[in-house]
Amino acid sequence: VEARENLGCVLVELGEFDLAEAAFRGAIEFHPDYADAHFHLAQLLEEQENPESLFHWQEFLRLAPDSPWAETARQRLEQ
Repeated sequence: VEARENLGCVLVELGEFDLAEAAFRGAIEFHPDYADAHFHLAQLLEEQENPESLFHWQEFLRLAPDSPWAETARQRLEQ
């Protein structure tokens, strides 16, 4: 699961957004409670102006409310 999530991050850096999305979704499919994958997928979807990002921001906050990234997620949901 961590490898898929890390692969997704590398693919984002390479500009391979469709493959990155597939990697994040694959991580979530195998481990729906993996907060980091929800965080990175939410970021990617938000950049693509996909409203599904809201679901993944919410899931991230549900799973990791005390994460250092939680404030970022809260801000995204407020916007």
